[in-house]
Amino acid sequence: MNRFLLSLLFIVACNCFILGQTDLYKESKDYFKEHRYNDALSSINKAIERDSLNSKFFLQKTNILYVKKQYSKALVALNKVNNLHGETEESVLYRSILLDSLGEKEESLASLIVYNDYNPSKLVSQQLATTFFSLKMYDESIEYYKKILDLSSDDFEARIDLSNILYALDRKEEAIKNIQEGIRLHNNLELRLYLLHYYEEEEEYLKCLDVIDKLIDIDEGKLEFIELRAKIYEKLGNLKKAHKDYLFLLNKSLCNMEYYSRIIQYQYDNRVYEKAIENSLNVIKCNPDSEQAFIETLYTSYFFQKDFEKGKIFLNKYLSANPKNSNANYIKALILVKEENLDQSLKILDIAKSTDENNENETYITVLKSFISLIKRDYSTFLNLLAETKLDITQDLGKIVSISKNKEEKSNIDVVFNANSGEINISLSISQHDYSILKKDYNISW
Repeated sequence: MNRFLLSLLFIVACNCFILGQTDLYKESKDYFKEHRYNDALSSINKAIERDSLNSKFFLQKTNILYVKKQYSKALVALNKVNNLHGETEESVLYRSILLDSLGEKEESLASLIVYNDYNPSKLVSQQLATTFFSLKMYDESIEYYKKILDLSSDDFEARIDLSNILYALDRKEEAIKNIQEGIRLHNNLELRLYLLHYYEEEEEYLKCLDVIDKLIDIDEGKLEFIELRAKIYEKLGNLKKAHKDYLFLLNKSLCNMEYYSRIIQYQYDNRVYEKAIENSLNVIKCNPDSEQAFIETLYTSYFFQKDFEKGKIFLNKYLSANPKNSNANYIKALILVKEENLDQSLKILDIAKSTDENNENETYITVLKSFISLIKRDYSTFLNLLAETKLDITQDLGKIVSISKNKEEKSNIDVVFNANSGEINISLSISQHDYSILKKDYNISW
C-alpha cells in the first residue's frame, strides 16, 4: 500500500476519533439539560477515556458530580482541570464552593485568600467579602469590599454594600464618605439615592434637599424626586414650598389622592378656603368615593366663606354617614343657634355631648347650652350648667367666649366663623333685664 493512502487512512481515523469525543461531550450536555445526570456522567466518562487531556470534559464532569452532590469526586475532577490549565479565578471559586459543600469552611476561605494575595481578583474578593459578612466577621468583610473598590471603583453594588455595613456598625461618617467618594468619581444616580437615605436617617434635611436638587437636575425633574423634596420640605416645616411642589405634581398626575389631600390640608390650614373648596370638589369629582375624606373640609370652609346654605348641605350629608360624630353635631348646633332655632340646637347639643368620647367638646357644649338657657330666661339652668364646667364665671368664662351687656330687651348669642383666624367665635350679649335679675337674685355680675 502506498504511503499517500496510509496517510489518508490515518487522517480519516483521527477525525472520526475527535468527532466521537465531540459527540459524546454534546450528548453529555444534552442529558444534563434534561436532568438525566447518570447518562450525562456516562457519556462524559467515555469522552474522557478517549481524550484525558481535554479540560472542558473534566469541567463538565465536575458540574455533573456537583449536581449529584458527590462533592469529593467533583473536587477530584476539578483538580484535573487545574492540573491541565492552571488555576483561574473561576476554578478557585468553584473549588471554594465544593469545599464549603464538604463542610471545609476554613480550607475554602484559605484557598481564596491565598489565591487573592498573589492574583488580586474582583470576583474572588467579592466571594471573600460576602463570606466573611455571612460569618459576621465584619472587619474582614470591610477589608475585601475595599479591595474590590481598589480594583474597580465603579462597582456601585460593592460600594453600597460597604457603606451599609459601615452604617450598621455605627461608622456612619465613613459610610457617607464612601458614598460621596463614589459620587465624586462617577456621579452615579443610585449612589446619590443612598446618600439621601443616610442623610434622612440622620435627619439632616437641609443636606437632603441639596442631594434631591442634584437628582432633579440629573434626571430632568423626575417626579418621584420632586415628591421626595416636598416631603422633606414638610419635615423642615416649610409647608409653603411643599405645597408648591405638590401643585406641580398634581398638574402632572391629575386625580392623585395623596397630592390633593396634602394640597387641601395646606390650603385649609392657611385659611385659603376658596381654594380648599375648589380642590375638594375637584377630587370628589375625580373619585366620588373620596367624598367622606374631604367633606369636613368642605362644610367648614363653606361656613368660613359665609356660604351657610352650601355648608349645611355637606354638613348634613356628613352627619347622615356619621351621625355620632360629636364635633359635626356641635357645628350643626352652632348653625341652628345662628338661625335662632334654639330648641333644635339643644337637642343636637345633647347628641354632641353623648357622643363626645374623649370629652374634647364637653366644656364648649355645656357653655353653649347654658347660654341658650339664658336666652330662654331659665336662669337656674343657666347657672347650673355653668357650674358643671367648673369655670369661674367672672374669671375663666371670658377666656373662651365673649360676654358683654346690651340695652336690648333680650340677650342674644352671636356665632361668627372668623375666616381671618380660622376660629369659631361665640359671644353672649346680656340684656339689661337679664343682667339685673342675675345680679339681684343670684349675686352674679361681670
